[in-house]
Amino acid sequence: MADLFNTLKDHLLRAGVRPSSALRYVTELRGHLDDLVDEGIANGLEETAARQQALARIGSMDELAQPMIAGFVDGMDAPSRRHRNVPR
Repeated sequence: MADLFNTLKDHLLRAGVRPSSALRYVTELRGHLDDLVDEGIANGLEETAARQQALARIGSMDELAQPMIAGFVDGMDAPSRRHRNVPR
């Protein structure tokens, strides 16, 4: 799992996403994955099966990277401009 998220972060950085945004996104995804694993265990799955199910639910690296890269390309990865109301 760590490899998936490290690979995803590297992919986002190569696509031009700011390091702070890539790190925040990957950190959030790790939290979501942990929640999904916990949910699977609570539903009676063994940890390994719960982790496999969680990974299937969270999606592939490409599926996870696409919205972040698309947002970056569309100018959404510019919180400094948004938060300071600086025109584009």
